[in-house]
Amino acid sequence: MDRKNRMIIGGILMTLLFLTGCGNDLNDEDLMTQEGYIVEISEERILVISHIEPEDIDEMTIDELLEKSTEDDGPSDLSAVWYAVDNIEELSIGQRVRVSTNLVLDSWPQQGEAIELDILEGHE
Repeated sequence: MDRKNRMIIGGILMTLLFLTGCGNDLNDEDLMTQEGYIVEISEERILVISHIEPEDIDEMTIDELLEKSTEDDGPSDLSAVWYAVDNIEELSIGQRVRVSTNLVLDSWPQQGEAIELDILEGHE
């Protein structure tokens, strides 16, 4: 085998090793979790806000709910997040949910993808 072929094979092996190390194996320790209420639903996303009461959903605007979610210490980790979800037709405003995600974009409200979504007992 000449030098050129060894260089090509070596490059391919190094690429394969690099890609293997960049796998996306998630475990529970990699996930961030939020519990809160669905306050808005769009085509493929839900807005979940924590630190609010169920009755607030009917009595306050979205802006007021967002403000209330930050009253104590300002925006905290996962206090208001737009989540992309697959099962949008099963969800409704007012449901109490627990959402797990592995990545949240730093915006306000934050944005992420729901990796796990559980509907909890409570207001609906």
